[in-house]
Amino acid sequence: GAIGLLVAQLAKNFGCTVIITGLTNDALRLKTALQLGIDYAVDTQAQDIAALVDKVSGGMGADAVFECSGSAAGVRTAMNLLKKMGSMVQIGLTKPDLEVPYSAFTSKQIRIFGTFGHRWQNWETAIKLMSQGKLNTSAVITHKFPIDRWEEAFAVAESGQGIKVIILPNE
Repeated sequence: GAIGLLVAQLAKNFGCTVIITGLTNDALRLKTALQLGIDYAVDTQAQDIAALVDKVSGGMGADAVFECSGSAAGVRTAMNLLKKMGSMVQIGLTKPDLEVPYSAFTSKQIRIFGTFGHRWQNWETAIKLMSQGKLNTSAVITHKFPIDRWEEAFAVAESGQGIKVIILPNE
C-alpha cells in the first residue's frame, strides 16, 4: 500500500537494494513501485520471494525487512526472509494475537522493532523529506474526491482500485 511505497522510497534513498512485495491484486502498487525506482516488485502469489532474496543476498537473507501489511502471512514471511541477526520493523498494524515462528528469535538471533508514527516530530520529518524530493507522495495518490462524494471515495478505497484515496474539503 501507500505506506509500503513510502518506506521503500526511504530505504532506496539510503542506498538499499529494495524488494517490495504484494499480492496479485496489488498489480497497480507493484507497477508504481517500479516507476518509483524500486529494484524489485514481487507478486508473492506468482513468484518465489525467498528465492529472489536468496539470489539478491548471495544466500544470506535480508538485512532488514519493513513489514507494512500487518497480515499474519506477511509477518511470518518477513521473519523467514531475514538473515541471521537481521532486523524487522513492524509498521503495519496486526491483530492483537499473532502466531509467528517464535524459534527464529533464537535460531536466527533476529530483532523485531515496532513503530507507530503519530508524533508531531514524525510529521515534520515527513514534510522535510517531501520538500527535499526524497519522497514522491504524488505517485501514491491515485484518486481525489470532494467531500460530498465521500461514499464513492470509500468504495474506491475498499475495492483496492487505488493506492491512496484523498477526500478534499469543499471549497
